[in-house]
Amino acid sequence: MLYLRLEDHKITLADYNRPTSADASADAVLTLVEHALTPTLSLRQNLQEARQQHPLFQQTNDVEVIVNGPTTLVPVSEYDDSLEEILFNSCFRAASEVPYRVLADVVPQQRTMLLFGVRQAVSDGISAEFQGADIHYTSATSLLLRRFAEHDFGTHRHRIYVNCRDHYIDVAAFNERQLVACCPYEVNTASDAAYYVLALSKAQGFLPAETLYIMVGNNSTAREFTTILRRFAPAVRRHTLGDEFGTRPITQHPAVPFDLGLMLLS
Repeated sequence: MLYLRLEDHKITLADYNRPTSADASADAVLTLVEHALTPTLSLRQNLQEARQQHPLFQQTNDVEVIVNGPTTLVPVSEYDDSLEEILFNSCFRAASEVPYRVLADVVPQQRTMLLFGVRQAVSDGISAEFQGADIHYTSATSLLLRRFAEHDFGTHRHRIYVNCRDHYIDVAAFNERQLVACCPYEVNTASDAAYYVLALSKAQGFLPAETLYIMVGNNSTAREFTTILRRFAPAVRRHTLGDEFGTRPITQHPAVPFDLGLMLLS
């Protein structure tokens, strides 16, 4: 299985051989490659370049694509698959300017369908590059929400999760077990991240003194943001793949994005 994680400025290629024994950590081998996108090349050309540089990824039968991009949530009770494109296009101006392939994931704990989009040119490029492969798409946001929804809230009724990735944060707010907000923000600095998260707290009526803030992500923004937010809130925690899955080999890999780790280990 080849895992392909998409972001605006880079792609991450991962090959993961799952353990064959009862020991969850035995024989597991992860090969991970980050490939910066060349803006002047199409996605297919970028993929070709990445695969030529790394022979391990030249042959594959199955491809799992993790998408970081626009999403919107629809209650299962209101969901109609024939209206996916209409709903998505009504939420995002970019969708009316650039053709998108609209897909859906289920977040069963919230009885919610998550609609997400892949630029049609990107989808076509992946199909052309991996001809004959079984290609499946998953939203990174749905991976995060499914996992966050399983957490016990303890003494904190209000929880806000912040996934820090390059140039963006993904924020999910919970009132006990109920998801009440899910928003991505483009950020340039950790101070930007703090502004957006505290503004969302205020909009939801969450008092920082009574809210648990949980940071995931292993980049510099996550570290700096944690420090800044602790000036305003007493309960701020960094959360890692190790906290979720223990000391399995993948959890110790410094370059594994949190959402990709959830895909590989769940």
